[in-house]
Amino acid sequence: SDTPEEQFLDQYGIPGLVFLYYLKKDYYSPEKMIEWLKNLTNKTQNVLFVGLIEALMGDTYLKMERLRLALECYKSAYRNNPLIAKFIKPIIEDLKTDLTDLNIEGVSDELWEYYTPNNDFIVPLEKYPKDELELVHLLSSHDFAKYVSAIATNDPKKKIELLNSISNPDLFKYYYYHLAKAYEKIDIETAYSYHIKAIETNHVLADIKEKKYTYTELYPAYTPKFYSKDDPKVWVGNLSERFSCQNIIQPVRAWKRSTKEGFLYAVPFPTEDALEIFLERERKTYGRNLMLPDVEFEEFMLSKVSWSDTALHCDTELPETYSSVLNRIGIELNEKSRNLLLICGAERIVDLEVVLKNKNEVILFIHLPNLQNREDEVWYYPGFVVLRSYNVLKTELEKLGFSEKAKMISGNLLGLFIKRASK
Repeated sequence: SDTPEEQFLDQYGIPGLVFLYYLKKDYYSPEKMIEWLKNLTNKTQNVLFVGLIEALMGDTYLKMERLRLALECYKSAYRNNPLIAKFIKPIIEDLKTDLTDLNIEGVSDELWEYYTPNNDFIVPLEKYPKDELELVHLLSSHDFAKYVSAIATNDPKKKIELLNSISNPDLFKYYYYHLAKAYEKIDIETAYSYHIKAIETNHVLADIKEKKYTYTELYPAYTPKFYSKDDPKVWVGNLSERFSCQNIIQPVRAWKRSTKEGFLYAVPFPTEDALEIFLERERKTYGRNLMLPDVEFEEFMLSKVSWSDTALHCDTELPETYSSVLNRIGIELNEKSRNLLLICGAERIVDLEVVLKNKNEVILFIHLPNLQNREDEVWYYPGFVVLRSYNVLKTELEKLGFSEKAKMISGNLLGLFIKRASK
């Protein structure tokens, strides 16, 4: 490798060549592009690489309206590179049918799509310092340079400015996602709109972390009776950045504050069946549901009570270790007990009175959102649909006649022992 360009191609191979072609085609004349591609052919013995070069030469000859030469290049590319043959074959057929049709489109756009299936950019940029990538747009006015600088900068206003200056957004699969992320810190309504557009135009954004599922639009949800279009959004984002939505919960979510009830609720609001399916799939995937409290936390809270029995509320199947704690302490499970261990599922309960009715003493575990930190994992968990701040929760419990006897906070999980006042 004698030049930086050749070093680049050695490192990134075929995707690197597709990138350089896109970069040069806006600056090079067709004649100079053919010269560059032929020169590359003479420097490689890789047949697949040669096939790709020939396909790009075919595109260039199409642009020059030299259709016979284009056809010969495509035929040779078809023979040399079977990986891209499916993209080339229709063009060969079209050219065989009519060598005067100047509206035939080349293969480069499909190659770009092919070599960037799930990636933000066609070549990885992680090895380059972010502070250098932020300045790339100062060296070139090309859309690539603007995009690289946009995704590198942490300044949301600068990110938006650079992204809005790109003339061909469709070239970048994560374009609308980056706009959404920038607007999260500036305009929450606009951010939500761009998150929706991002996932609708790039279906892999339905499962960013796990990369297992794609967007389907088939996410069962309904409008709860307490919903109001006037309730303000307090958070928007793509849940799949942190958790898999298991192909059943809509990945793009807003949290709204109910002006009537005080709590926060998910929009869209998943159906009970969808939540059950989510929890079941999550349990099968990881062996347990991810937001269960630690067994040690459960045991600590149970040490605060003197129960002989308790009812149990949980929205998922608990591992054996949780019930073994009760056995070790000597607490029997009894559905009719006046005590209640609400170990999980509080974040699905709209009306706490339904669960706490006829209970005198209760230990409950509930995740509290950090309103000052939009990156708090509580916002992102697909199985949560109702969130309460500590003050909202305390007010609700007092209205139901409960007073707080003991509490412990571990991260964003609150363990609370409450007792109903004697009448």
